[in-house]
Amino acid sequence: IADRAEPAERLPASLGLGGDRVGGGGVPAADPTRPARTCGEQELDESQIQPAMLKVLKKLHPPKGKATQRWFWLSIARLGGFMNRKSDGDPGWQTLWRGWQTLNHLVRGYELNTA
Repeated sequence: IADRAEPAERLPASLGLGGDRVGGGGVPAADPTRPARTCGEQELDESQIQPAMLKVLKKLHPPKGKATQRWFWLSIARLGGFMNRKSDGDPGWQTLWRGWQTLNHLVRGYELNTA
C-alpha cells in the first residue's frame, strides 16, 4: 500500500496531494484533522498548473469566486462523468482518471488550435 501513495508525494503540494492521506473517496484532503468536505478550500496555486489547463477548466466549469483546490479536482471529476449532485459523495479515482484523460485531450486540442 505504501507504493501506491508514493506517486502522490511527487505531485505539487499546492494541489493538496501530500502523503498518503486522501479525503472521502477521491478529492484529496490536505489536513488529516479536517473533514474531507472542508479540505481543499485553500486557494489554488495557479503557478503549479499549466496555463492552458487552467484556461480550459475555467472555460468549461468557471469557479464561483476564487479557484480552489476543491474546484480544480471537482472540475476534473466532472469531465470524467461525475455529476456533483447534492447527495453524491466525493468522486473516486477512476472518475478522476477519466476526467484527467479528457482534460489532457482538450488541452492538446487547445494548444494545437492556438499554435
